[in-house]
Amino acid sequence: MKLDSYFSDPIAIDRGLPQGSPLSVTLYLLYNSALLIDNLLTFEDQEILLGFVDDVAHLVSGSSYDKSLKRLHEQGNLSLNWGLKHGAVFDKKKAKVIVFSHKKIAIQETFLFGDQEVKWLGLMLDQKLTFKKQIAKTKAIFLSLYNQLARIIKVTYGINNQEAKQLVLAVIQSRVLYGSLVWFTKRNEKSVSCFLETAYKKCARLTTGFLLQTPIAFLKHDGVLKSLLNAHTRLLHKYIYRDWTLPPNHPVKKIVKKEIADAKQTHSSSISLVIQKEELSNLLNTNPKPMAPWLPILDLPTT
Repeated sequence: MKLDSYFSDPIAIDRGLPQGSPLSVTLYLLYNSALLIDNLLTFEDQEILLGFVDDVAHLVSGSSYDKSLKRLHEQGNLSLNWGLKHGAVFDKKKAKVIVFSHKKIAIQETFLFGDQEVKWLGLMLDQKLTFKKQIAKTKAIFLSLYNQLARIIKVTYGINNQEAKQLVLAVIQSRVLYGSLVWFTKRNEKSVSCFLETAYKKCARLTTGFLLQTPIAFLKHDGVLKSLLNAHTRLLHKYIYRDWTLPPNHPVKKIVKKEIADAKQTHSSSISLVIQKEELSNLLNTNPKPMAPWLPILDLPTT
């Protein structure tokens, strides 16, 4: 323990992790690996356990409510028994369940009621996967951040255009597009595209000082910002390219291949949306970048 200039003698820790240590995250991943790593993950399974550090989600499916409830009981008991064995306590107040039923669920004297929405990793998931609550939350975040930046970015005073651009990219764009690969779907394409375009116009005028009457064509031509819709598309392309290079047996790559093979799905994702708009060959074939004319020509294979 260190307090100002005082250093204590080493203290052995039987359980738990030292707070503030750069090794804490790595040690915690090893600590709860038995909870998350059991069998090779395949999204065809009817029981899936996902986790990000200390956020754990059980996903179960079945042909009937009773079968799904039984599987959820089994998965929940596995986690609770793991906690008893390793001295970990799950916060009952943070436990949420979302099912397509109004019945309550009890797991070891903990009663959970089906919620209309649940929050996981900062995303609001509703029963019908419309993401209306998430989109409303994103709009509120944008409006709050925009109003705060508008106080320090003015035509006559405040930070310059380059600094304003950096602030907008770091503060607004990163927050607005967080999780957009999940909640930007074919079902809400029109409304989300309209929102992103409106947000872009506001941010472009904020960073350039253009008047409200300035046509959007001038903002796109002379502005220092790129469209938020284009930024989302670039993120989506990077996701597809990255997953397409994964090993053949990787579960995420199987999802991408399924999205490409089956364009008509109940819950179409952003991948399906971009595949329908663009030529598939342009997404799956990456050509080498042309070399400058003064450099020697290299024979690079096309992948």
